[in-house]
Amino acid sequence: RYSVKVSLLSIKNVSNVERHLSVFYYIEPVLGDFLDGHEKCVNAQVECSKVIFSNSFEDAFNEKSVMMTCSGKIEHVCLDKRTFFGNQDEASPEFLKSNLRDVIDYRDLIGCITQTIYLSPNDDKELVLLLGQNDQKIVDKYLDRSNCYEELKNVKAFFSKEILSLRVRTPDK
Repeated sequence: RYSVKVSLLSIKNVSNVERHLSVFYYIEPVLGDFLDGHEKCVNAQVECSKVIFSNSFEDAFNEKSVMMTCSGKIEHVCLDKRTFFGNQDEASPEFLKSNLRDVIDYRDLIGCITQTIYLSPNDDKELVLLLGQNDQKIVDKYLDRSNCYEELKNVKAFFSKEILSLRVRTPDK
């Protein structure tokens, strides 16, 4: 089994105008016990088409890493929370309003990858967003949308079986 969160984003342009949409995938990696301050021990590096997070100080994550990536081309990466939010609150991050650029130096680590989706009138697109165990087999498997749909079908079948096998008896009063 793979440890991965797969998000499948479907976008449709229902207008008669071409659209250029920016997609942002944002996380705050911890990789340890947040209450013990282990989030400060997490490191990040940008490698090819993914961001890799690791924590060599936490025994549970020693020699393990987590990746975030998406289908299509990652256009920008931001790894610094202060740069991302600026002086704005969380509802209105500065990074979304600025001229986007890569920010790979960080003091307060986050992960944010961006991509622009171009949609012709009445066009639709799907984008796969991955967060999970850093393993190229996972990336290869789940960036293929047909595998995402197959796995979703398997998860639905599993939970249907579990729910159907659950019986609760309550006495009549």
